[in-house]
Amino acid sequence: MRYTIGTLVTNWDQYDEMQKSFIRAGFSQRDCQYLPLNNVGKNNFDLYSGGNTILSQALGDYVILVHQDVRCAPDGIDKLNTCIDGLEAVDRCWAVAGNAGEWDRQWFVRITDPYGPNQNSAPYYPHEVNMLDGNFLVVKRSTNVAFSHDLTGFHYYGWDLCLNADIRGYNSYIIDFHITHNCKGTYDPNFEVCKAAFISKWKEALRSRTIGAFPNDIVTIP
Repeated sequence: MRYTIGTLVTNWDQYDEMQKSFIRAGFSQRDCQYLPLNNVGKNNFDLYSGGNTILSQALGDYVILVHQDVRCAPDGIDKLNTCIDGLEAVDRCWAVAGNAGEWDRQWFVRITDPYGPNQNSAPYYPHEVNMLDGNFLVVKRSTNVAFSHDLTGFHYYGWDLCLNADIRGYNSYIIDFHITHNCKGTYDPNFEVCKAAFISKWKEALRSRTIGAFPNDIVTIP
């Protein structure tokens, strides 16, 4: 099985439309695993715990983590296969790919959304990035990359995933896969809470350390 498609669901009508768009685009239920997590009426999962649940249950070689308000159009499975094959040819040490990300303080997108149709701002593809937006993420399952277990909420999870990939020695990329996202993004009261938690966690994780088993084997990581 090549693809697992995982989604947190708060509205089954939106999810059905998302799933139908993927099936029309060639991601058949015969060949792909669909993993919806039920958040209707109650947040049983956030995007960190939910993402890890999907990754742990996935059977596909590549795990697509996608919002319920994404529609797989105009591109489809053939284009995604081409993107992944091209990415493998460029860098076998990739772990995460997406359609919007940051590199050298520049934001690149390949998407249609409420901000505009057919946005295409990367100078070339695949383009390495530091961070990816979470509306559409493709994770190479064999890398065992996952989300932090000590973060919660619905923001910064794409950034967290890319940082965890980087720590493990893998890279993240924006690819030339054009889908439609029917949302501008959500800024709610929890955004700043998630931002503060994200900064605090990674500031601690990347702190300076001095380690060593013996006096002549001391290593300082600045």
